[in-house]
Amino acid sequence: MPRMRNAVLFALTAALLSPFCQAQQTPAAQFRADFSKGIELADDKMVDKAVKRAPGEALRFYEDIYQEKQAGKESAHAQVLALQNSWKR
Repeated sequence: MPRMRNAVLFALTAALLSPFCQAQQTPAAQFRADFSKGIELADDKMVDKAVKRAPGEALRFYEDIYQEKQAGKESAHAQVLALQNSWKR
């Protein structure tokens, strides 16, 4: 009987905690979502806020997107400029 009780308690705990675990995004995903939203809305303040919240993620994203820019991807060029302008402000 204790095994059954432990299994039920585990299942109940997992069911209750799963929405909280799913709601959290990784810092990289959160940065990319916030940054993309700022680019989409042409909102410099939103872009700056995303960069200030996660400067390490911004740098990693810049490295990735810069390589895409060098490959000739036009959307990457706009994102590289947005990050450079944000760091200048």
